[in-house]
Formats: sequence, C-alpha cells, structure tokens
Amino acid sequence: MRLFEAAGAGIVGDEFTQALKTLALLRENDNCFCKQEIDFTVGCAVRHVGAPAVLSIIPLDIDPNAAVLSTEFARSWLIPVLRVNLHNAPLAYFSSHILPVAVKIYRRLGSLDPVPQRLYTTLQMQLWELLPSFCDSPSDLEKSFPQIAPVLGAAMNERDDLKLPILSALRRVVRFALQPDSPERIEVVGAYAKNFMPLLFNMYTTSNEDD
Repeated sequence: MRLFEAAGAGIVGDEFTQALKTLALLRENDNCFCKQEIDFTVGCAVRHVGAPAVLSIIPLDIDPNAAVLSTEFARSWLIPVLRVNLHNAPLAYFSSHILPVAVKIYRRLGSLDPVPQRLYTTLQMQLWELLPSFCDSPSDLEKSFPQIAPVLGAAMNERDDLKLPILSALRRVVRFALQPDSPERIEVVGAYAKNFMPLLFNMYTTSNEDD
C-alpha cells in the first residue's frame, strides 16, 4: 500500500498496531473471504515498515519451550508473507528471533509423536527458509554476518536438509556485498570466504562421488 511505502517506520503507533491486530483476527477467521487482500496488506507493511515492527504486533506465536507443543498454528499464514516480502530487513532479527525457535524445535523432533513430528519438521524448515529473504540486502550485514556466519557453516556441515536455504542465503549475501555502494561489505563477507570454501568444495566432491 502506498501509505506504508510513503510513511515507512514513521507510521508505527497505536492506529497501526490496532489495524494490524484487526487484520490478523480477520485473517485467522475460518470465514474470512479476503485472505489474499490481507496477506498483500500485511506484506506491504513487512516490506516498508519492517518485519520487526510487524512481528512485534502480530508475532508468529510459536512456543518451542512449551511442555506440550501445540499442533495449531494460527499464524502460519505469516511465514509465506514474510518470505515473499522481506527486504532490507535486519539479519540480526533472524539470528535472535527466528533461528533459536527453529533450533529448539529441531532438537525436540525426536521426542514427538509421528503427527506432531511431521508438522514441526515442516515448520522448522519453513523458518529456516526465511533466511534467504533476510539476506536480501540486509540493513545490518556488516555487523550481523560475522555473528551468524559460523552458525551457518556448522549447520551446512551437520544437516544436509539445510544446505539449499543456506546456499541461497549466501548467494544473496555475496550479491549484496558486491554492490559498489559499500566496500566495507566486501571486506566483511570476504573475511569468511576461507571458512566456507572447504565446505563448498566438500559438497561438490561428495555430490560428484554420489553421481
């Protein structure tokens, strides 16, 4: 929406908060007939006002520490909205809010019954799949990439199922770093090339051996 585009973060306030909460309530009603329109509106808010502001008002409501994990995800509609609309978002938000939830869920998968295990396996992958979108021109790359890079390297080394989203994220990071407006980004990302190259080479050789 043009209002979000024009106002940006300046629109945050009581009216914005109430509007988002109302939209979320409508979206989560089984009889809602305008889900696509609500997704578009919330997506515009994510893109122009910011994911942290939106998620502080309508959080994903996933509690990985609950004694019994719920199989009801009323806010599951938010995940694809985020994936499509995240741009210039702080990578630190993924590190501090999304990644810990995904990791905690993964660690509990082995203790779950088959049905919730399938649900939460899908959910934690959907959370990881937000990473490439958070790496689409992140606003804090120089500060946050050094913190998350070792985590991504370890995840690639330990979990085959995470290689695709992490590689997609790294491609976006490199593409952003190569833009000419900030040489500092190249220095920051380049400093970790020596850590990722052995992992990538090992992936390539392993793939060829499997073929």
